[in-house]
Amino acid sequence: MIGVTPLGILTDKPGPSREFYRQVLGIERVQTCPELRSLEARGTLMRLESPQVEVFATETRLLERTEKTLISSEHRLIMRPRNPQSLVERLTVAGIDITLTARGFASFEDMNGISWEIRGLT
Repeated sequence: MIGVTPLGILTDKPGPSREFYRQVLGIERVQTCPELRSLEARGTLMRLESPQVEVFATETRLLERTEKTLISSEHRLIMRPRNPQSLVERLTVAGIDITLTARGFASFEDMNGISWEIRGLT
């Protein structure tokens, strides 16, 4: 897809994950790559592509330190669906617990432990 950054997700549940990302989240392109077998990671790599998904990542570091400079890091995927209410309904039917935030966003964790945020609910 032109203008879309692909995302890689490592899973040990490729079949259910593929169905969830396509049918529930409505991600346009979900591809399964060959199974990974390395010292750091094991599982099936899935490539997700959608103009509705953004990556959010932030790190806090202490520059005065010479060791263990990383204090915290946060990674989540942000979903900007065309029809947010429909997505919330599909997640509810799929049995996914959704938390509404004070900012009018919703958040949930998928079967692979990935944190998602839904925007555009208000």
